[in-house]
Amino acid sequence: MKPLVPEDLARNGHARRERAATSLARAVLAEARSTFEMNRVGAAARIVKSAWPDDRRALALVTRAASAPAMTTTTGWAAELAITRIEDALAPFGPLSVGAQLLQRGTVLSFAGIHAIMVPGISTASGAFTSFVGEGAPIPVRQMVTSSGVAFGPKKLATLFVLTREMIESSNAEALVKLVMTESLAVALDAALFGNAAGTGAAPPGLLYNITPIGAATGGGLTAMAKDVSALVAAVSPTCALDLVFVTDPGTATRMKMQVMPGFDFDVLASNAIPAGTVICVGLPGLVSAGEPTPRIDASRDVEIAMDTVPPADPGSATTVVKSMFQSDEIAIRFVAEMAWTLRTPSAIAYVASITW
Repeated sequence: MKPLVPEDLARNGHARRERAATSLARAVLAEARSTFEMNRVGAAARIVKSAWPDDRRALALVTRAASAPAMTTTTGWAAELAITRIEDALAPFGPLSVGAQLLQRGTVLSFAGIHAIMVPGISTASGAFTSFVGEGAPIPVRQMVTSSGVAFGPKKLATLFVLTREMIESSNAEALVKLVMTESLAVALDAALFGNAAGTGAAPPGLLYNITPIGAATGGGLTAMAKDVSALVAAVSPTCALDLVFVTDPGTATRMKMQVMPGFDFDVLASNAIPAGTVICVGLPGLVSAGEPTPRIDASRDVEIAMDTVPPADPGSATTVVKSMFQSDEIAIRFVAEMAWTLRTPSAIAYVASITW
């Protein structure tokens, strides 16, 4: 049997997300280790080339535009970015993020150089579709999209975390950073995506915002499950046909996969961000997301930061602990990714809460 090569593994979505998460961890470590270099200009890139010479994604993450003109022919800068698909902006969130997997399966656009994107709505009016005409008869002109659509712009998903010098120099540094980052990023993304909070100037709305749940079937068992699934499909399929995905909590997802009949062709994803007993049906044609191809990573050991999950605007005026990275021999890492999502129409999603099965 022919052994698998990286190109073969790249066809597997799980393997691709694993490699992206690994590259992100390596980029973070390179930025952290570069803070101890005498000459910091290009230090992170030199570290990546030395430690992981074949990881072009990690190199693209740490390379700054000031190092060379942003040309697709310039090795170490835009040459790497040119082969990075926009979908890969979600890959660093790792296999643990069901939200990232879901967004990758919808329509993915780019915010590169764009402040806002107008996405056309989905129309189910009969006049929006093509019709048969007789021989020699005039072909009718249709207005394919009758809704005004939705506009959305980039939002900033950002976090700060601290690494000790001992940690970044450890032989297990790559595995530990990858584990912590992908887990925390996955939880944050899923909680925001599958929530019901309204959108703000800083964050996109949760997919369930302003969505009224469908009443759960009573009686329990397979009959109730069949009724709930049928109701969800009936609610979403008029706009998205059967290009659907179900998302629920891990326990419910396990029961669905064990109990559904062989003819059940829909994927069932599981996320701990979804309350137990809630089943969501998402029409993939109605889900749109956008982001920058690569997140921004910065490292510093010459700063003071407010060690709080909700830091005050002025740390000096509150009781929040302000910590010096230089004094504690630690490195502060800043991760910033621009992304957002929207539904082309509210009828592209439906959910049932408090199921009885």
